Amino acid sequence: MKKFTLFSFLSILFSLTVYGGEVAPAGVTDWVFEGNSLRCQDGISSYTGFALYSRGFIPVDPAKKYVVSGEFRTANGSKPAKFQLGVVSLDSNRRIIRPENAIVVAGSGAAVVNAAPAGSKNITVKTIHRWNPKIKAYIVAKADNSGKFSDLPNFNVINEIAGITVKDGKILEVALKKPLSAALAAGESIRLHVGGAMHVCSKPVIAGNDWMKFSHVISGYSKGHTQTNFRHGAKFAKIFLLHNRGTKLEFKNITLKELPAESK
Repeated sequence: MKKFTLFSFLSILFSLTVYGGEVAPAGVTDWVFEGNSLRCQDGISSYTGFALYSRGFIPVDPAKKYVVSGEFRTANGSKPAKFQLGVVSLDSNRRIIRPENAIVVAGSGAAVVNAAPAGSKNITVKTIHRWNPKIKAYIVAKADNSGKFSDLPNFNVINEIAGITVKDGKILEVALKKPLSAALAAGESIRLHVGGAMHVCSKPVIAGNDWMKFSHVISGYSKGHTQTNFRHGAKFAKIFLLHNRGTKLEFKNITLKELPAESK
C-alpha cells in the first residue's frame, strides 16, 4: 500500500471545495484518505485507515462556535475502534496552519546578531529572555515581538534547532538541523515556535457495537496546544478524523457547521 503522507494531502489542497456554511461528506469522493481504506455504501462508511480529511471546507470566524459531529460504531467482527474527531485549520490563502506556524514559545523573541549566508548551519542570536538549551523548536523570521503577534500565522519557518550554546548572557550560538536555504540579515527579528500535529481534535473516543452520536465544539484562536480552538489565523476549516489502525470504524452523518446563536 502506498504510504499516505502530508505531501499527498497538500498536493490536492487547492482542488478542494469551499462550502457556504456546512460540510457534510457522504461518499468516497468527498474524502481524502490513504489507499483503499474507505468504503461507502447506503449512507454508511467503513474505514480502516489512519487519517481522513474532508475535501470540502467552510469559512470560520473565531468569534463564533462550530461543531463537528457524526455517528460512529465498530464494524461487526472488529474489536473496539478508537477515533478522534476535529478539524484542520487553513489561513486566508487556504494554506494549512501547522503548529510551527502558530504556536509561540513564550518570551522567545530574539534578533540575529551577525548576517548568516545561505548554507550556514549556525547563527548567532541575541534573545529577549534566555532560551532553554534543550528546547526542540523551530525558528521563524519576520516575527512580531511587540507582544501583539500580528505575524501569526507565520509561514517564515527558517529551520529547526539542533543545539544551543550560551556565549555571553543572552548571546547564543544556535546550531541548525539543516543548512539555511536563504541568507539571514543581521538584526532580523526571530522567535521560537513548537511543532506537533497539524489537526485540532477531540480526545480519543472508543466506539462500541451500537451507534453512538459524538460531537466536538471548536471556537476561538489559540497560540498553544489545545483541542477546542482553531489555530491562530484560521479563516477556513475542514473535517479531520483520526483512527487507530487494526480496527474497522463505521460512521455516518458527519458534518462540520456553525452553531446557531442560541447555542452559544
